[in-house]
Amino acid sequence: MGEAGRLIETAPRYGAAGLLALTLLYSGARVSEALAISPADLDDADLQDAALLLPTLKQRPRPGQLPPIRTVPIPPSLARALRKRADNQGAGPLFNVSRSTAWRWVGAVMSAAGVPGPLCHPHALRHTMATLDLDADIPIRLIQSILGHSRLETTELYAAAQRRTIRRHLSRMWASVPEPEYARPPPKKKNMRT
Repeated sequence: MGEAGRLIETAPRYGAAGLLALTLLYSGARVSEALAISPADLDDADLQDAALLLPTLKQRPRPGQLPPIRTVPIPPSLARALRKRADNQGAGPLFNVSRSTAWRWVGAVMSAAGVPGPLCHPHALRHTMATLDLDADIPIRLIQSILGHSRLETTELYAAAQRRTIRRHLSRMWASVPEPEYARPPPKKKNMRT
């Protein structure tokens, strides 16, 4: 089981902190976007088709306009947990904490799940979601839409990182097997001077 699987198993034991971590993982939201989620942002009338309505806070709107809203599908289990929190909490943000508290919460949940220290931060969950989407052959334009990237080039960085990771893993395999004879460089010719 990978790090994402361990996080999914561990998070429910951490209450609101675990729910925030799962929200970031499943939605690919930026931490500021997740902290802005309110009950009105849950589109969960049909749990099988549940979604979050996320304001794309990184795209600056023109004066007098609201940021663009993107609809991000979420699994029914996350929709139920978010609805339960909304019902128990009432109006206002579902996660009414500061960014620094959110970072501490998510770092603690990720650490408990065995994720290595440098990767224990909210934005790593956004990267994980994008990478898992690429692994599942989700079209890159759809991933761009889910992540709220205005430029495709930004989303393509995940694909490039994935190629580097694949190459790194394959290089270890390649090093463990003998090189085929046809791939070896030809032997150097000896100088036949007398």
